[in-house]
Amino acid sequence: MDYPAFLTSVWASGGYADRATAEETVRAVLTLLGQRLGAGAARELADRLPAEAAHKLLAEAHEAPRSWDGGEFVRHLARAFGVTEPEATADATAVLTALADLLGGAPVNGLLSGLPSDFADLFGRHGDNHPR
Repeated sequence: MDYPAFLTSVWASGGYADRATAEETVRAVLTLLGQRLGAGAARELADRLPAEAAHKLLAEAHEAPRSWDGGEFVRHLARAFGVTEPEATADATAVLTALADLLGGAPVNGLLSGLPSDFADLFGRHGDNHPR
């Protein structure tokens, strides 16, 4: 999947009014994901992504990963967008599910194995079990 197809997937699943809103949502979610993963893991993930998505993921990734669980991730996104937590959950899910579709099974499982288990729902992996 290339970046335009990824963005179209987010736009459709998120029900955004326009492409610009979907793009802003992708930017915010991928930037926060990069912060959560830390620079090393974000660089590894970025190598699997289209350049446009990789740039957003790496934009603010720091060497030390943030220790947020999925709920904290959503709360940070809600504050950044000035929306409710349910709205931020829907935004994160739209982007991260499209990301999971882009990456495929094994890379997503590897990514999720390094995150708290409550991230699985955000990636559209409801009820998937993985360590952590």
